Amino acid sequence: MVAVYIILTHYGTYYTGMTNSIIRRWSEHVNGQSSYLRRVPAKEVVHLEFWPNYSIASSRERYIKRMGARVFLVKSQYSTSVL
Repeated sequence: MVAVYIILTHYGTYYTGMTNSIIRRWSEHVNGQSSYLRRVPAKEVVHLEFWPNYSIASSRERYIKRMGARVFLVKSQYSTSVL
């Protein structure tokens, strides 16, 4: 499984990424081992989804980055389906 995630920073910006180990990656972000989040500290993971393989997860990450994390989060909040 591959995780696609969005992190909210302490400055209100978003970071989108993907990993096969969310715990390891979060630790890297918090400990300054990520170039962007070294300058802008991570606050919390605000979105997390899992995909069966790297190819699908990569496509989803690109989709979120193209749209922008803030817009994606707002749209996903209102896109619930009623059965």
